[in-house]
Amino acid sequence: MLTEKQQKQLEQDLPRSEVKSLPGKKDRDGRSIGYVSTHYVIERLNEVFGHDGWSIAYGAERVRDGDRPIVHVPTTLNVHAIGVTKSDIGVGIAANNSPDAFETAIKGAFSDGLKRTARMLGPSFGLALYDKEQTDVGYGFTCQELLAAYDATMTTEELDAVNARVKKAW
Repeated sequence: MLTEKQQKQLEQDLPRSEVKSLPGKKDRDGRSIGYVSTHYVIERLNEVFGHDGWSIAYGAERVRDGDRPIVHVPTTLNVHAIGVTKSDIGVGIAANNSPDAFETAIKGAFSDGLKRTARMLGPSFGLALYDKEQTDVGYGFTCQELLAAYDATMTTEELDAVNARVKKAW
């Protein structure tokens, strides 16, 4: 079961600062294709669920040979902290048929699998990137929390407390 803190974390937007652009890649509408790093996703999983609150399992990779081999890896993300399991397929495409390119494709497939399963947990894990308008891509987590605190203020004392938090964060 989710704690109140975890629920709030899962509802947070994806910070724009974590969105990277694939160089030279555009979507059908001419916009840059965004992604989040594997490092970010791992840090986010640890932040929300704890280091021992989740695990990732990979199935046997399948390879389609050719001038640019393609690697497919079945991936399962288990979030022990809340009893949730998500599955997807990671894909990595080699730049050419060299051993180094093939190794990079394997690593890419495993990273892709982790990110594709984690995105199912909500916008802050990368799901927001699939929304054309990217309405769930925005401010950093601290800023989101402070804006929510401002929205919830009912008294001048509460407002003073939020202002103090803003000064501390500044």
